Order: sequence, then C-alpha cells, then structure tokens
Amino acid sequence: AAGEIARESIVLLKNEGNVLPLDAKSASIAVIGPLADARKEYIGSWSAAGDGDKCTSLLAAIRSRVAEPARVTYAKGCEIDSADRSGFDEALKVAGAAGVVVAVMGESAGQSGEAASRSDIGLPGVQRELLVKLAALGRPVVLILMNGRPLALSWEAEHLPALLETWFLGSMAAEAITDVVFGEVCPSGKLPVSFPRVTGQVPIYHSMRTTG
Repeated sequence: AAGEIARESIVLLKNEGNVLPLDAKSASIAVIGPLADARKEYIGSWSAAGDGDKCTSLLAAIRSRVAEPARVTYAKGCEIDSADRSGFDEALKVAGAAGVVVAVMGESAGQSGEAASRSDIGLPGVQRELLVKLAALGRPVVLILMNGRPLALSWEAEHLPALLETWFLGSMAAEAITDVVFGEVCPSGKLPVSFPRVTGQVPIYHSMRTTG
C-alpha cells in the first residue's frame, strides 16, 4: 500500500525532449545531490512511527535496477542547507563523465511542518548553485525534488529538461521514484498546491485575485 500511494503521488513537472524514462540497460547515470543517499529524510516531518533507517536510499534503488553495460556513479556535491562548496569539484567530475545527471535535491524533513516556516522557499543552501554548474556541463539533468512545500523553481523550470516532484513519499519512496525514472510506472500525480515563480508571490490563493 505504501508503494502504491507513493507511486501515485509523484508529479512529472517537465520532461522536455523525453529525457525520462532512462534506459536501465544502457544509460550512464551520475546521481548527484544531498538527498540521493539520505534515507531518514524520505519519511518527512510527520512520520509518526516511520523508521528512516528501514528505507532504501534512492541511490541504492537506482543501482539495483541497472545492469551492464549501464553504470551508476555518485557524488553528494553539497549538504541540504549549507554554504559549503567543497564537494562541487567531485560532483562535476562525476557528472562530466556520465551521459545523464540525476540530481536529487530539496529540503530536509525538518524544514517543513509545524513551526518550520522559511523566509525563502527556493532550494536551500547552495543546491541551485550546484545545479547551475551541472547544467553548464551540457549533460541532460533530471531534477528529482523532495520537499514538504511548494518551492520557487523559476531557474530550474527554465533551464533543466526534466523535473520530477516526489515530495516526502515515505518508506517506499526510493522504489517508487525508481519505477518512474526507468519507465515502469507512468507518473500520474497532479499538484495539489500552486508553485510560486518567486518567494514574494506567497501567499497564493486559489479563490481570489491578488489586489497588489
């Protein structure tokens, strides 16, 4: 049941040039980002008895699906919410040697939920800065988002060919996302909330026009 709910909650925001699905038999994939191997974050801030230690990481799930001659490489690149750029060089080296980049980015579980407001709802820390450098390599970049709120993604929406909104999907997150990435499941979720172009548009009301 957890897997079924997770798969049905994934929203394909963009897929320019049919970058997705990836080919599990021949793709050369660089998995980059602070949430690629962060299992505890996948269950979100309201997980009750959820145990992140029992989750499969997205990195492990992707690796489990590919077979030779396909290959998967990995670099964290940066932390979720930090100014540390020391991992950029390794991430760019790994990405530059691959055919496609899967960037797994977003918020930590504790950044959304009760008493967890943010004054800027773009990608936290230096994640967007890393994305800009990854995109400059000329490889197609698939951005897999994990977040508990709408994010301001104007640069990402304009410059990246594929965006997949996955929220915090729970204990079967990695398996569900991997099903979509490799085309075993067609993403059918729809956004339940409006995404602003910039933080300053917030709040957005569905039932009335803003007066300025």
